[in-house]
Amino acid sequence: MIIGSVFTFAIILGLLGAIAEIIRQQMLPPEQKYNGPRPPKIDVDDTVVDAKTLGATPIEVERILRKRFPYYNSLNTFQQVRFVARTVRFIQHKLFIIKSSEGFREMPVLASAAAIQLTFGLDDYLLPWFRYIQIYPQEFVSHHSLRIIVGNVSNHTITIAWNHLLKGYEDGDDGSNVALHEMSHALYFQKLEVEKLDALTFCNLYHELIAHCKLPYQFEMSGKTGLYTDYGCSNMQEFWAESIELFFEKSIELRRAYPKLYAALVALLNQDPTTKEKVMSESLVVLWHQFLGMIWRWQRKLRGYEVTPDVGW
Repeated sequence: MIIGSVFTFAIILGLLGAIAEIIRQQMLPPEQKYNGPRPPKIDVDDTVVDAKTLGATPIEVERILRKRFPYYNSLNTFQQVRFVARTVRFIQHKLFIIKSSEGFREMPVLASAAAIQLTFGLDDYLLPWFRYIQIYPQEFVSHHSLRIIVGNVSNHTITIAWNHLLKGYEDGDDGSNVALHEMSHALYFQKLEVEKLDALTFCNLYHELIAHCKLPYQFEMSGKTGLYTDYGCSNMQEFWAESIELFFEKSIELRRAYPKLYAALVALLNQDPTTKEKVMSESLVVLWHQFLGMIWRWQRKLRGYEVTPDVGW
């Protein structure tokens, strides 16, 4: 009897301790809630937000995407529902560090949407190695090279200049998109450096892509087509990242100039921007979620909803 009472008392204490820890975690500021990789240096004037602080509901995310994200508007209804759901989930797994005392809800949403655009044909899209997304209002100085840059991927952080992110989506056919550029570096590191054996299919397709990049790389180095910039030809990693930009923004030109490279990108990313469907093949699970998404969207339209204005935090 005594042993049973002690055991019950221990369980109650354990449950109370767990509840206390949950409450403590909820009361912490966003930058202290993560027990994983340490974030980059956070200055006094920085704005730090997580999914809860951001308040990015599916309806709000959709409103921002419809206003600012051409790729989203090119998708069919099923795909749009899935795109919104993926963007919301991506936001829930990240901590956003705005390098300013003021920030707007669009910043984390559009940065996250760039990652979803790149990985929309893949099953895995969260880029879990990268827990932090850092957004500067404009160009910034790299602590590593002491150069002024517009984006960077380092340690567990993806960093992007907001003014260049906006420009990349406002001018969607110039072949330059810093958000896609940096997300492609992150995707490479996630799959080929972190996951490796767990991402064999992606790794094999990536190596096939690089094999098809060698001849175009030589052509671009000699200035034969002028599709790529000098920076894109500085090494194969930058050539890969710039290929992603061209794949989405100058699809027809890239396919015409380098059809094998383009086909390898289609196979790797499982999507083709020149087609109406975008995503090349989708599993039955995805199709089922698309059907559920259609029902959700239909119900929402019947009920009506209010959208929130652009406000700072």
